[in-house]
Amino acid sequence: MAKQNYQNEVIKETVEVSSSVLTGAVGMWQESFLLSEADYVRLKTGEPKTAIWANKMLMMTIALAINIIAKLLSFFIENNERSTIDLQVLGKYISKVDWFAFVIFFLVTTILYGIGALVANERKSVMNKIGNHFEKASHQLFEVKK
Repeated sequence: MAKQNYQNEVIKETVEVSSSVLTGAVGMWQESFLLSEADYVRLKTGEPKTAIWANKMLMMTIALAINIIAKLLSFFIENNERSTIDLQVLGKYISKVDWFAFVIFFLVTTILYGIGALVANERKSVMNKIGNHFEKASHQLFEVKK
């Protein structure tokens, strides 16, 4: 036969009770995360400046690549009867400045993404704090008595 009265005990098995035992609402309680205004601003501002710059540089690099691809297509369409690629003729379609600009933009984009990955990100640190808090926060069962 089950015990009739439980007080300040951890119950690890199912115990049947009558509905008259519960005198109020039963719920779960979890410690709140106290979000400061500074943390809120860090979350709201989002990505670091290096990521924003890197994204802009990436778009310009893609535009340069599209320009080079268009010039390559033009070269192949106009010189489709040749079996070999003549670099001097190709140079008339795509200048050294096109290649130089593409390479520079690609390198700058890569460097900016690398810096962004290495530099501490305030938004990530706040999100990690919140995640760690809720992983470690205890869940407690409580009863609201009338």
